[in-house]
Order: sequence, then C-alpha cells, then structure tokens
Amino acid sequence: MKTRKTDIQFTDYLSHIDIIHRDTIIKLDQLIVEKFGEDNRFIWEGIFWGGTNQRIIGYGELDMKRKDGATWFSVGLAIQKNYYSLYINAVEDNMYLAKKYADTLGKVKIGSSSISFTTLDKLNLETLATL
Repeated sequence: MKTRKTDIQFTDYLSHIDIIHRDTIIKLDQLIVEKFGEDNRFIWEGIFWGGTNQRIIGYGELDMKRKDGATWFSVGLAIQKNYYSLYINAVEDNMYLAKKYADTLGKVKIGSSSISFTTLDKLNLETLATL
C-alpha cells in the first residue's frame, strides 16, 4: 500500500492503540498541536521506511519536489515495536534539526531526521518544543 494521508480521525486512532501508549501519544500530540493546530494533524498509513506498514500521526504538510507532486508531513509521531519515533523534517544550517540539537534532546537515539525514545521522561520536551 502506498503511503498516504487518510481520513482517520485522531480520536479513532487513539481508541485503537494499546492503552499503555495513549498517555505518551496524548502528551506529545498536545505539544505538537500547539505549534501546528488540530486542523493540520492527519493520520498517514502505508509502507514506510524499512518496508514496514505503519500508521503515523503527521502534522503540517510539505510539498515534495518530485514528479508526482507528493506531499509529506513536517513532523511525524509513531509508535514502533519497542519505542516511539518523532520525525522532524526541518533543516537549519544545512542540517536536520534532530541531528543539530541531538546533544540537548535527552537520552534518545537520533537518525537523520528522527528521534527515537522508549519513555517520555527520556526526551527533553522543552528542547523538542523549540524545534
């Protein structure tokens, strides 16, 4: 299945995830919605990085410079098997923000544009809010 923005409502998404994840997702969602607003929050689903089928909460929208005119989210939030992932598709000084501010984000794993963490207390929310 091609990755796509769906019509799934956030409340429906929340009702279908395991209860152990809800508090973390709700707290991060509130932080991100403060910046993007609820009208810019969508559930994306399909085959993502590494060939896995996922659902990701996407905030904001980027127009990709591709022939198919694809769009993508500015910030994404996903539940993985053993951790959470945040995808921040923004660059400053030719560097993804996640990499640029890696030292201030807490006890997290950093990818090019991703921040992975096992529990919310390992993530520096103050730094995240500025990103």
